[in-house]
Amino acid sequence: MSEPLTAAIWIEVTSKAGALTMRQRITGDTFSVGRGYQNDLIVDDPAVSPAHIRFSRDETGAWWIDDLASDNGTVDMSNDTRVSRLQLTENAALRIGHTLLTVRSSAFVVPATTRMTGGGVQTATATATPSRVVYYAFTAMLLVGATSALSIWLKQTGESKLAIYVFGVIMLPMIALGWALAWALVTRIVAARGQFFRHLLIVGVALLAMSLIGALVKYADYTFALVNASTVESAVTWLAIGALLAAHLRVVVPNRVRLALVVVGVLIVAAISMDYVLKEERQRLQPPQIVTSLLPSFLPTKPPVSTTRLFEAINALKPDLEEERKKDPPQQQGFGGDVD
Repeated sequence: MSEPLTAAIWIEVTSKAGALTMRQRITGDTFSVGRGYQNDLIVDDPAVSPAHIRFSRDETGAWWIDDLASDNGTVDMSNDTRVSRLQLTENAALRIGHTLLTVRSSAFVVPATTRMTGGGVQTATATATPSRVVYYAFTAMLLVGATSALSIWLKQTGESKLAIYVFGVIMLPMIALGWALAWALVTRIVAARGQFFRHLLIVGVALLAMSLIGALVKYADYTFALVNASTVESAVTWLAIGALLAAHLRVVVPNRVRLALVVVGVLIVAAISMDYVLKEERQRLQPPQIVTSLLPSFLPTKPPVSTTRLFEAINALKPDLEEERKKDPPQQQGFGGDVD
């Protein structure tokens, strides 16, 4: 965790278009930011309140920001959470309206100097590093691909073919990339920032969670012979999908999280109910699904039924079958009436 910031600080102002428009040093112990002319720093953004936030130092010298009951709130970009009061740390980033405020101290290391050669410009070695979200997103995608390959391997009983693995390992991450890109476009339209890698991390974690849920339910069904395991898996999977949508909406509209959760909750409850009804109907008309993956033989806790007991159970059904056989077949209804 970063230490509280006590040194003199500067504010970098980044516009909705992503351009750095201003660097302002804070002098004194208080500093106000807003759209009104009474502020120390005026931000020309219609989504910023006339009096939006105030920077101040406490008795220990630590810097804090206070939201001045602004209309659109102040968002801590480290976790996309709306805050009313926040202690500042090195490189803290805040969003007010469509404007990004980044806090810097004298310890901040600027990028390397560009070297001019003749009429062109040659850039020296970059010192900037990708954020942790980028690393986490790529790690999640690698794990998704590895999980997909493992699932294919467990289900494969015939000859191994490289094409099957290439297709399976590539397609799922590509679908995740497309999903994250679509949400990034929505975020760009609604909140003027893409957050592609954050959306990619969300969908990666969701895919891993759903794969883990499926594996746990499959092994539990195989080990303990749970009749309703598939129903539980379906319900938990729908809850995971609801969490996925809620996480995306939290990035898109951080100031409307409660409304988004209510909408997603209603949709997921409806989906679980409908899925349960359809599953009951399918199970009535279709035979139960068998295990299709190669699972260890030592896992089942219930011993297999012996041949003797199997035939005893079959013979016990014969009287009922004979009674059913003696009954007249049910008449079928045709367009012209009963059909014999």
